[in-house]
Amino acid sequence: FFSTPSAAAAPALHMPNPSPALDLSSGLATIVVLLASWLLLRWKRGRRAPPPPREEPSAPVRAVGAKAAGRGPMTILFGSQTGTAEGFATTLMREARVRGYAARALDLEELPPEELGGVEGPCVFLLATHGEGDPTDNTVAFHRWASDASREPGCLAALQYAAFGLGNTQYEHYNSMGKWVDARLSALGARRLAPLGLGDDDGDIDADFESWRASLWVALCGGSDQADGQEEAEEEAPAPSYVAVVA
Repeated sequence: FFSTPSAAAAPALHMPNPSPALDLSSGLATIVVLLASWLLLRWKRGRRAPPPPREEPSAPVRAVGAKAAGRGPMTILFGSQTGTAEGFATTLMREARVRGYAARALDLEELPPEELGGVEGPCVFLLATHGEGDPTDNTVAFHRWASDASREPGCLAALQYAAFGLGNTQYEHYNSMGKWVDARLSALGARRLAPLGLGDDDGDIDADFESWRASLWVALCGGSDQADGQEEAEEEAPAPSYVAVVA
């Protein structure tokens, strides 16, 4: 017998092995993607706004040449018609603060005359003469009160004062208000701390005032004051410094 040949068997499929180069490329691609994602995340975090800068406390203002404990209060009263006496009062207040006084400058209208006897510390009067020996507008009430003959001689016994007058030698009654306030306060019992100063607007009134206030500081501060006529200014507090803190 002859056997009938069977149908030829289908050839088996042959699956080739993956190429090593392909495996390496896939691995590298994965690493690159992961690295890129990590770098992107770091970049986004770095773009976040840093916390606000921390302000360091500024150093306190230091009074040059003053005792650490201070010298106490000082009141500066001005009677001004054109503003010169007011400007002098501001200058004197600043210099007083440098020397340790808790100084204030007031228009004479701001202090009721009846309260003058209770003023603590030195009280400085800067009075201009208006016209032919008249008080300035803001000195009228004080002048009326102090000139009242019914005032008791010792009613200002607790007051310590110094006075500077602003006038002009071209007028007949030169510096009458400065001379009046010095004499009247003394008559009412107040204690004079420094000689009366007189400024002449027909000459160099700024130099007159500078010379007088130099003698005033010597009288009030003694040998602890700085050189006569030396211009001083309050020491400014330094600008705040900032330290940036990045988390």
